[in-house]
Amino acid sequence: MRSSPRSSRSDPSHPLPFIGGALSVLVVVALVALFNGHAAPSGAQAAGAKAAGWQTAQGISGAILQVAFAPSPPTRGYASVFLDKSSIAVYRTTDEGVHWGQVATLTTPLLDVLALNPANPQDLALLPSALPAAGTYTLQRSRDGGKTWVAASVTLADAASVAAIGWAKDALLVAFSRDDATDGGSHLVAFAAQGGATVLDNAGRLGTIRIDQIRYLHGDGTTITVVGVTQGSTADATAVAGARTSTNGATWVPYAFTQGNESLLPLGATRDGQTVLSIGSRRHTVYLSRNAGQSWHAEHVRNASAFDLTAARPLIAADGAYFLKLTSDLEPGQYSLQSGIRGRYTGTKDLSALSYDGAGHLHRLWATDGDALMWQDA
Repeated sequence: MRSSPRSSRSDPSHPLPFIGGALSVLVVVALVALFNGHAAPSGAQAAGAKAAGWQTAQGISGAILQVAFAPSPPTRGYASVFLDKSSIAVYRTTDEGVHWGQVATLTTPLLDVLALNPANPQDLALLPSALPAAGTYTLQRSRDGGKTWVAASVTLADAASVAAIGWAKDALLVAFSRDDATDGGSHLVAFAAQGGATVLDNAGRLGTIRIDQIRYLHGDGTTITVVGVTQGSTADATAVAGARTSTNGATWVPYAFTQGNESLLPLGATRDGQTVLSIGSRRHTVYLSRNAGQSWHAEHVRNASAFDLTAARPLIAADGAYFLKLTSDLEPGQYSLQSGIRGRYTGTKDLSALSYDGAGHLHRLWATDGDALMWQDA
């Protein structure tokens, strides 16, 4: 996420976990030697020869805040650009990001989070990353590819920061950390496609369940699943906690990702909730699920025990056949952690997004460099 004038609650000292955006430090990307023991599939590229090196996207420049691509069709993408303290420009591409055009300007306080519905590339939202004090939180949502926007609001009883974003078909789910609350917990709000918002927590509790930092948030139209951490006085005292509702928040039951006797803490997830990267409670092994946590595969990586369960941002993520990277989000697509690393790219560009081809394989990396939006073929 590009830095821009904003409240102190949305500066780099308050990182946003699991929200697609730039990691505004050195980007570290590792080339992976194998894809599940085989050579990388040739279908990972769109038709035509690869471009060499970084290319500059046409038709867009400025203080680019966030970039997001839809998994279907993979040619559709959006970007938000900071204009001034009271306005944001929205850009769209329909040709895999080579050319961009502005589709809207929103005159509203800074909206520094871009959320795109993985099930509908026409459905997107712009959100403030924080509510500095108790009161009304307002986001903007478009259902026509960014052309027109409608405000949606909810009243929160605490200063709050966005912790996680998920989707339940056409409902936008937003989890908030309660910044000033002494008793912990989180707020959880469902914004309906038709307008209106429903608060799903009760004073920061999901039923009787307390989750201080929500790490995984997913709904399928019937059930909403939430998993995160309840923070203790030390990292070792931090516990994995989860809850699930099939009654739109009226009742909640405990829920946990588990592998054998071990509780798993999600570090990140795709926006459709299907691919989840987790670490074991003993912090020695990373686990990957491709079916929303129903089953897990152990991915042995170096220094897995160094993961901090209290960290606000995941330290490691993986995507596609090629890359092992530091990121604040896992974008839609296929993910795999591999131990055979052939080389590493280190640069000063801010990694912004990933785009995929029609088969779900990594197609391009997206980054900002100054006021330029740039891409590199995978």
